Amino acid sequence: ISKTGFLVDTLQNIGIELGGTVKAPPLNLMPIAATSGQVIISGFAFNGVKLPGESLEPIDLAFVTVFNNADAFTFSDSTGNYVLKFKVDLDDSNSITIQISKATFLPDTISNIGISFTDTIIVRDANLIPISTASGDATIFGKVINSSSGSPIEAVTIRALNRTEEAQTDSSGEYYLLLDIKFGTNAVTLEASKEGFNSALINNLGIAIGDTVSAPPVALLALSITEGIASLSGNVINGLTKAPIEGALIRALNHKEIALSDLNGDYVLSIALAEGESNVVNIEIGSSGFLTSTIPNVGLAIGDTIVISTANLLPIDPEGSKAIVKGVVVDDVFFEPIDGVQVRAIGHNETTLSNELGNFSLSIVIKIDESNVVDLIFSQDDFVTDTLFNVALTVDRTITLANQEMTPANQAGPPSNATLVNISRTSISIKGRGGEEESSELTYRLQDESGITLDRFRPIEIFFYLFGPRGGEFLSPLVATTDADGLVRTALNSGTKAGVVQVIARFDPGTGADSISSVPTPIAIHGGHPDSAHFSLRSSPLNIAGLVTLREANVTAFIGDKFSNIVRPGTAVQFQSKYGIIQGSAVTNEDGQASVKLISAEPLPIVTDNGLVRVTGETKDEDGKSIFDSTFVLFSGHTQLTMLVGGDGFEINNGGSFIFTFQVDDVEWGNPIEGGSTIEITATAGALSVSSITIPDTQSQGAETTIFTFTLSDDDPNENPVLPPVQSKVTITVTSPNGNLGLGFSGTVD
Repeated sequence: ISKTGFLVDTLQNIGIELGGTVKAPPLNLMPIAATSGQVIISGFAFNGVKLPGESLEPIDLAFVTVFNNADAFTFSDSTGNYVLKFKVDLDDSNSITIQISKATFLPDTISNIGISFTDTIIVRDANLIPISTASGDATIFGKVINSSSGSPIEAVTIRALNRTEEAQTDSSGEYYLLLDIKFGTNAVTLEASKEGFNSALINNLGIAIGDTVSAPPVALLALSITEGIASLSGNVINGLTKAPIEGALIRALNHKEIALSDLNGDYVLSIALAEGESNVVNIEIGSSGFLTSTIPNVGLAIGDTIVISTANLLPIDPEGSKAIVKGVVVDDVFFEPIDGVQVRAIGHNETTLSNELGNFSLSIVIKIDESNVVDLIFSQDDFVTDTLFNVALTVDRTITLANQEMTPANQAGPPSNATLVNISRTSISIKGRGGEEESSELTYRLQDESGITLDRFRPIEIFFYLFGPRGGEFLSPLVATTDADGLVRTALNSGTKAGVVQVIARFDPGTGADSISSVPTPIAIHGGHPDSAHFSLRSSPLNIAGLVTLREANVTAFIGDKFSNIVRPGTAVQFQSKYGIIQGSAVTNEDGQASVKLISAEPLPIVTDNGLVRVTGETKDEDGKSIFDSTFVLFSGHTQLTMLVGGDGFEINNGGSFIFTFQVDDVEWGNPIEGGSTIEITATAGALSVSSITIPDTQSQGAETTIFTFTLSDDDPNENPVLPPVQSKVTITVTSPNGNLGLGFSGTVD
């Protein structure tokens, strides 16, 4: 029924018959202006499992909910009926899914229920299956191969123990076993068997409904025509409670066959025996949480069926119990005790070391899931690692083993070389600096001509020799014997003089040949702490055109110790300056020098200090006290050139000369200009005593630094007849970072 402006509504399942007249219930059409309405869904929840001839049993309090709508839920009543009411909006999806569930039942889902605004819908019955009766298919697949050749085995029967399902391998040795299993996780044990081969088990495969599980490959041993079977049967019980133990593993040592005990603790173990093979076996019986038991020396023959004594397995403390193994480790050459042999049990974390008497005591914790039969490993660098198999431990008891003999790993021949393998310091400080830096340990290794290191079976006496600056340095010890690792050590201790020391190790090879020496080992002995009497600063250059442009000067600290030795490289020096900018610190090099740069940046000594810049250096002496020294760098200014003696109008008679004096300095303070500046002098007539002058690097004023002279002479004193005087122009040119400048004047030369 529909009308413009209203939501469409529907009447469902109206029963009518031919010729009948049926009155429909009233309909409530919702105006489109409404934005939400209510949907009603009803149905029944039943137990999906029933007995023949009986009806389904209703489920009370089944939980009914709408997916993705946390507010839409209800519960079924005692008849299994439920009515689920919930609000829907105009823009909600027109399809929903509901789930009906209850504890101990598998849930049922009703999907794709079409709804519309204000619907009332009856859905199908929900049939919940009890979890205890739920079952389904699962698949196990795997492969069977020949343990000798690795090739696949066809027609092997694979069956699940205590079940009816079985399968057979194909030509590729592969099988697929389909199982009908209950809901939840199941543990399945498979048996693989074929005539002419021993049987094998795959234990405790976890599998659930719908799973496809890959089993590990199975290897079967082919029985030759000369082989036969002997069988052992017995019973396994708890040694304390006497209750049977199910699932105990029974095996014959050195044989592949195994068996598992059943619910009553009974087992049958079939063992393949070859003609001529020893018919005495040791039977091992173990189970998780129990100490493993061994039945030794069981006599067997092909075709035998033997019943052996009941195995009483003792439970293991869940937290673990201790067992102690003691013994002595000796070498198999002199049967002397071996110190430092590590003893450990495979699969356990505990370890111990033998002492100088070769004694060891190993405490092992045996946990509930571990065997009490262990394999012990004995290892030491100088010996071949050895293993003692199948040591049976007893909880809370101590067992003492026979002496364990170990073979030396490499028995060296006569020594042929001594090689430095470690030096704690390649340089040390002189005596008096304090601390471990005044000594260095040297370690040498002795080997034979094949490169095998000497061990304790061939100790060698080594003599040490020292060549140095003779400042009281010494070696200790001077004689030493190689240790068990073929190593020998000595220590160099410094004296009061710095310099290079050489150490040599020398030994007698014991073959009648001459003594053999090591390669000399050089070690540097550096000076001690700075000393105030051996601390000075110098600048280079002394003079820079710092008032004119950015120039640089290197300031270097020279540092020695109280013995006049160069201090240790890396000694720190701090620098400060009132003017310019300077690098704040530096460390000494191998020559005891530390240098920084002074740059003629602001501030500049223009008003005071006569252009001199004081640089101060600071370092620490052996008492940690500051010591100082300083030096000066001259920041010279702009160039000025002044004639002091001579100038325009000079007259030089025939055969005569004239001495000119001029001054070159800076405008600001009258200081010399930067070293390396040049003065060029030229004259158009006459002979000059000097034509070029280079300004020295100086901070001093005076002759040859700021005041200079040159002589102009008659260049032809013996002319005949005497010619009239000629004009001569003299030019002085200064080229300098302080500024270039020139001066010219004229006179006559006869």
